[in-house]
Amino acid sequence: MREESLSARLPAHWTLAGVLVVEAAINLMISRTSSPLVLTMLLILEGIGFGVFLVSAQTAVASAAGGGNRGAAVGLFWMAGSLGDLFGPIALGVIAQELGLIAVFQTVAVAVLVGAVLVAGFGAIDAYRSRRAPAPVA
Repeated sequence: MREESLSARLPAHWTLAGVLVVEAAINLMISRTSSPLVLTMLLILEGIGFGVFLVSAQTAVASAAGGGNRGAAVGLFWMAGSLGDLFGPIALGVIAQELGLIAVFQTVAVAVLVGAVLVAGFGAIDAYRSRRAPAPVA
């Protein structure tokens, strides 16, 4: 039996949007739990979801870039993520200082949900354009 990644079975934008919605829900649940066991389970699920996101996102970026630009495209993908790694902790630290730790997880949930909406929207636009594009001439 040949196994395929989730990205190979579903369009990447739907996989990404779906996992981002799940990640947002997990972050909201993290902000509302006081149980160490529930928190542990949520963090495990969050890690799995993040892994699905990374594989799906890199697959989408690599396939959209084509063979000649694949390395540069994946490098740009990681650079964009690194910018988030640079500024995210600063912003979240300010939020934690001013509003408390629970607000950090709620803010992350909202930001991730906005990302899911953007990914789904761009994916829907692309799907619409693909359907309306003329068939290639052989």
